[in-house]
Amino acid sequence: MTKLNYVLCWLGRYSLLTIIAFGAGAADTAVGQEKPAEPAVKALNNAVLSKLPFTKQDDFQDAARGFIATLPDGLVTGPNGNVVWSQKDYAFLEGTSPDTVNPSLWRQAQLNHQHGLFKVVDGVYQVRGIDLSNMTILEGDTGLIVVDTLLSVETAKAALELYYQHRPRRPVVAVIYTHTHADHWGGVKGVTTEADVASGKVAVLAPEGFLEHAASEGIIAGNAQRRRSLYQFGPLLPKGERGQVDGGLGKTISLGSLSLIPPTDLIRKSGEKRIIDGVEIIFAMAPETEAPAELYMYYPRFKVLNMAEIATHNFHNLLPLRGTEVRDALAWSKHLGEAVETFGNESEAVIAQHHWPVFGKDRARNFLINQRDLYKYEHDQTVRLMNQGFTAPEIAEQLELPQASPMSGRTAVTTAPCVTMPKRSTRNILDGTTTIQRTSIPFPPFRRPKSTSPIWAGRTPSSGAHAKTSKTASTVSWRRSQTSLCLPTRPTRKHAISPPTRTNSSAIWRNPPHGAMHIFMPLLNCATAPLKLAVARR
Repeated sequence: MTKLNYVLCWLGRYSLLTIIAFGAGAADTAVGQEKPAEPAVKALNNAVLSKLPFTKQDDFQDAARGFIATLPDGLVTGPNGNVVWSQKDYAFLEGTSPDTVNPSLWRQAQLNHQHGLFKVVDGVYQVRGIDLSNMTILEGDTGLIVVDTLLSVETAKAALELYYQHRPRRPVVAVIYTHTHADHWGGVKGVTTEADVASGKVAVLAPEGFLEHAASEGIIAGNAQRRRSLYQFGPLLPKGERGQVDGGLGKTISLGSLSLIPPTDLIRKSGEKRIIDGVEIIFAMAPETEAPAELYMYYPRFKVLNMAEIATHNFHNLLPLRGTEVRDALAWSKHLGEAVETFGNESEAVIAQHHWPVFGKDRARNFLINQRDLYKYEHDQTVRLMNQGFTAPEIAEQLELPQASPMSGRTAVTTAPCVTMPKRSTRNILDGTTTIQRTSIPFPPFRRPKSTSPIWAGRTPSSGAHAKTSKTASTVSWRRSQTSLCLPTRPTRKHAISPPTRTNSSAIWRNPPHGAMHIFMPLLNCATAPLKLAVARR
């Protein structure tokens, strides 16, 4: 166990250093900053404003409620003064959404920009916006129970110290990992030590299967997954309205030290209870949802339901762009239904390990019901269309939430393109998730323009002209698929460089999911990777 823990932590640090070195120069380049949104993209984004209830301020009120204090600019630095986390570069989020950002993503980014220590109810506090995830702190009779320890040791330590600046300095007596993803356990050594856990001073609780799944993602697929995370979360992209705007679940990932202390107490089934420092916790298992091993919990003393990452303020991805095990939308909806039936009538607030709480018994229950129906709808409609003979890309092009659905306005931001959602339900698990910019969202065959014969190759100045002709947003996917014919060549081939640049900017700026935006952004600065067009023969 100790050896596995050591290997996992070492690999995490090594992979993070590789990521930083790989992208060190990325943030210095204003990727696509000089290019305005195309008219079709501007029109689509304006249409979003008229379709969704942007005048509602409930979420902003919930996100600000209970605010106590924060770190200046949300800044967290490492031992050598390196910036591990900062909210300073997101000051551009004031005002209305620009033409280059989907209004739903802009709204989500503004909400995720609120950071600091917040009081949920007496005895329950959260530190939000100091990393991708939240740290929840429960006050026991003599000590603290920390739920999820963020991604990095540095951010976890800063979050706990922020709490101590405004609340009594009680010792940490327990840590709870809600699930297997590193942004919920990587900072554990910022709140406790291996010695305190080994001596029994601190208990570490986790769902059954936690260490096995954490190790499988962190070791077996660790390097690949962290490399792909660069594309999904875009931490090294320049911040701005034409750059990295938000990560959906939070701003982005922190760039600090990863740690892990194995759990000492495993939760194996729903209904298990623990009394920790006088606080009763009722656990419920939710495997095969956001993570293969995941739990959520209810705190009767506080009448607060903590949904971990099973119910957040977005449509969570089912087929992650960075990797990880795919999610089961049907199982997800069932677990949400169980939460409604078991705790929906008791909970006066619902919190999660991302985003902000929902207050009030009726609002909290409705939030869970809407989340349940969202995942069930995606599953059912995908299967219905699949049985009619449609493929995953074809289903994704036509699958939309009904206007009557409350979630059509509440969950406008997803953490992955809707194109990837049906792929889970149709079991096309690998197709379309390569993070290759020109092929990650293919144009469905039945909608390809007839004049798609590959006639643009050659050495004349008109090379690439055909890729420029499709200006409407409806053919952006086709334009991008055609630029997959581009191959590296001499730096003078500007006519071939320009179509993929413009095509990917259109794909970025009309897309509410953050992951899709970040995948396409590296190609916007094509001067460093000149391209030419070649004939593809089938």
